Amino acid sequence: MRIRTATQDDLDAICRVEAICFPASEAGTRESFAARLKVFPRHFLLLEDEGRLIGFVNGMVTDDRTISDVMFEQAELHKEDGKWQSVFGLDVLPEHRRKGYAGRYRKGEGARRADPKQLHSEPVHEPGKPGGAPENDRPGNLGRYGRKD
Repeated sequence: MRIRTATQDDLDAICRVEAICFPASEAGTRESFAARLKVFPRHFLLLEDEGRLIGFVNGMVTDDRTISDVMFEQAELHKEDGKWQSVFGLDVLPEHRRKGYAGRYRKGEGARRADPKQLHSEPVHEPGKPGGAPENDRPGNLGRYGRKD
């Protein structure tokens, strides 16, 4: 397994994984992924198995403690020196689920590998879990990472 940052060259593979993991009505668009890769590539992490993309996590850095719908389509709202690393989506192909890969991202392992500022996790919205926020019960609102000061 390898975790690395994404590039524009990964766009087709990212879109294929997204289409498998989310229904069309909830999936990110090719255009939104292209913009995210352009604006915050360091915050778009891929999980590969033998060179094949099997999952990814992405989200902008912001000063806002919560994710808003406008953030998903307006990558330019990214603030590299912001206080919070958001998580817009965490995709893992179905045949690779239940192996702990998503949990590694949520615990901050992927963020620590990609960001020298040493991020730690602070999960907030976990649908179906005690303390989850039903009003935010959607795949993109999995949690956030805060900077460790």
